[in-house]
Amino acid sequence: MKKMNTLSSYGSKEDRFLLSRILDQYLKFSKTGKTTCSPFLDEREQTLIKNALNGKKIPFSIYKKNATCTKEIIYFGEEIPFVTCYEIDNQEAKLRHKDILGSLFALGLTPDSIGDIFVEDNRAYFLVLKKVEPLIDQELKQIGRSIVKLNKVEDILLEEEHEESKILFVSSRRLDAVLSRLIPTSRTKALTYLKNHKVRCNYQEVQDPDFLLSEGTIISILSVGKFRIGKVLGNSKSGKIQLEVIKYR
Repeated sequence: MKKMNTLSSYGSKEDRFLLSRILDQYLKFSKTGKTTCSPFLDEREQTLIKNALNGKKIPFSIYKKNATCTKEIIYFGEEIPFVTCYEIDNQEAKLRHKDILGSLFALGLTPDSIGDIFVEDNRAYFLVLKKVEPLIDQELKQIGRSIVKLNKVEDILLEEEHEESKILFVSSRRLDAVLSRLIPTSRTKALTYLKNHKVRCNYQEVQDPDFLLSEGTIISILSVGKFRIGKVLGNSKSGKIQLEVIKYR
């Protein structure tokens, strides 16, 4: 396998770097026979890596904690404990997704070492790569203003729905028009979210207000939330587009 030939067709520097890391993991496995794995991959990265590996006929396996999780790990070899799952007792203070994520970042963790985060009324869960478990055990004592107790668990037991479907009436499928309804704010102020690098579509930053959203597009808005574009359901009498949007909790 010629690694550089595999990388040359990918225009993004970040994509080439990620693919290089995965190919290095495969080469290490092929030489030693010891299991190697990727970091956590979001849905766009999963597609990128799977297409590249399939194109080169490189065998791989996929690890995902459960069907609700969106992040995956690609590995070569035998399945081993890739991740640690923590449960947080959430009864004394209401934790938010961004509180947990912010506390993990404050410890110096990178996004690709952090898996899915689920928050419910009485509990919360988060996944991290196994290698950062000692850091979490020693350093993570507080999230937001709350002192927390962490328990390592084998299963994520969710009791609530973590996706909420809603209908928006928008003037078009342009990104700025949909953003103004999701935040919600004026269309002018929605542009500041784009200019301030706060918006990602399918996990890549987008600043173009004219960007047209299609079914299945994942939109992440910093400090607001994560959404998936559903189906266009028709038009209202006033000419507005009736758009299904799924919000992740």
